[in-house]
Amino acid sequence: MVFVLDRHGKALMPCSEKRARLLLARERARVHRIVPFVIRLVDREAGTCDLQALRLKLDPGSKTTGIALMREDGGSQHVLNLFELTHRGQQISEALTARRAMRRRRRGNLRYREARFDNRTRAEGWLAPSLQHRVDTTMDWVKRLSRWTPLTAISQELVKFSSNWKKEKSRIQKIHSRVTNARRDFLHKTSTAISKNHAMIAIEDLQVRNMSRSAVGNIEKPGRNVRAKSGLNKAILDQGWFEFRRQLDYKLTWNGGWLIAVPPQNTSRTCPACGHVSADNRKTQARFECVECGHEDNADVVGAINVLRAGHARLACEVNGAIMPSAAGTRRSDSGAVQCRA
Repeated sequence: MVFVLDRHGKALMPCSEKRARLLLARERARVHRIVPFVIRLVDREAGTCDLQALRLKLDPGSKTTGIALMREDGGSQHVLNLFELTHRGQQISEALTARRAMRRRRRGNLRYREARFDNRTRAEGWLAPSLQHRVDTTMDWVKRLSRWTPLTAISQELVKFSSNWKKEKSRIQKIHSRVTNARRDFLHKTSTAISKNHAMIAIEDLQVRNMSRSAVGNIEKPGRNVRAKSGLNKAILDQGWFEFRRQLDYKLTWNGGWLIAVPPQNTSRTCPACGHVSADNRKTQARFECVECGHEDNADVVGAINVLRAGHARLACEVNGAIMPSAAGTRRSDSGAVQCRA
């Protein structure tokens, strides 16, 4: 296929190689460009010619980009020409790596020079040179073809679900799968060791679903500290609190043990020495100091002591109330049970 221009340089419909040779032989056309081959008619204007609808289709890729020039005839499409752009992204990346190594080596001999890269900023919309090359090359050829052909539409394939995107997604899924397997393996080993070595375990009855709920809010009531709350939610879910409790529950059932869930209110604010409850006892996230008796300890250690005492008290209330709960059940004294305030 040969691109054709009128006498003023405006694009006309492309023609075949045979017709281009005839036009040149009859001196009705001149060579306008060699690569790609473009001719310019000397006796024709675009206003007097009938033009058909042409569509340019793009299929961008990491190494090559496919370009197809199509003629639309009603509901059918006919291919006029196919192009393939080969990108130099890998060569650019290797050249930049070599330049970086050379400058690092040269910098070792110029220790007196002050660093000049502290105040460098990247422009808005900056892309890596290898990616910028792909964008610039594709856009340049689209502009060229729009000058040489009367394009009426341009279509581009969305590459979100391309082959490379699917490969990258599969690789990330494998990484997340390994992380999940490692977490599950750790929880199983830890819960098995604890269930075999302890007859009774007391835990806080934490509502993990409520604790990990999103804080985004809505338009009327927007959330606050959304980013910090999002990080906390990810940390809670990543550690698998509820899964660890579930595994302890059924493994203690197998071994004839007990799992007691106690309310978490004020477990880290109650002094284990004098029993004084106050929010002022929790000086910091990790430090506990009773304002009544002056007892000092780690806040998590204090919480664990109070949870264990509450578990012992609840277990004693259930046994003395003639209600013998099934081993390891976390739902205690549902109906007709003696109410115990641990």
